Amino acid sequence: MLIRNTLLYLPAQLFGPMFQFIAAIVWTHWLNADAYGVLTYVLASHELVFVACLAWWSQYALRFAATHGDPEARARFQSTENAIMLFGAPAQAALVALLLSALNAPLTISMLGASTAACVSRGFTTHLCERARAANRIGVYTVGQSVGPVLGFGVALALVKFVAATPEAALWGFALAQTAGLAWMWRELALPISLARFDWSIMRAASLFGAPLLISGAIEYVRRSASGALPIDQLIRGVVGERCP
Repeated sequence: MLIRNTLLYLPAQLFGPMFQFIAAIVWTHWLNADAYGVLTYVLASHELVFVACLAWWSQYALRFAATHGDPEARARFQSTENAIMLFGAPAQAALVALLLSALNAPLTISMLGASTAACVSRGFTTHLCERARAANRIGVYTVGQSVGPVLGFGVALALVKFVAATPEAALWGFALAQTAGLAWMWRELALPISLARFDWSIMRAASLFGAPLLISGAIEYVRRSASGALPIDQLIRGVVGERCP
């Protein structure tokens, strides 16, 4: 059983990284240096946004979603999750805007909208991957893990090639693909959309469970920085040069 599940999960672990590697090469052909650097920075920042805003709940859901077994408990859990995702989206947007302000480039409405759409859709898709993993829905998990790096890359490349060779076009491509994948995953997992049974006790338990994860993540970041690993702004400065302060 262990070997079987390992093999079934293998495509999800293989396709995403493989296409991300391919994308890193392809973007150098279709985007100029500044556009490539900005796109790289934004995509990297989305991971940071997810860790800061939603990872704590994803880890709680992965660990405890199955413990809410009866219909009433599942309804309360899902309403709480829906509220966290709904009201967490503005927090993600605010953090995206803050990270974009670190670039020495105009913060346009187009860039902010594309970055936010790509970030939120990616974060929600990543979270639903954890829900699928908790439910042992390997097929749904595989689609969720692949839709951004594979389908998103394809749509993004088409928009860059036929619409505009800009970071915004690429980000809208990722956002469109991830939103489509998100809708499909939500339907496959049969998740309700109600907010009527929000449960503060679940929220408190998740916060207590997630707080140490956020703290340990911050400590790990400081440790890596102190040991010589470059923080994100220095890494991106190497790509975009003086356009990143």
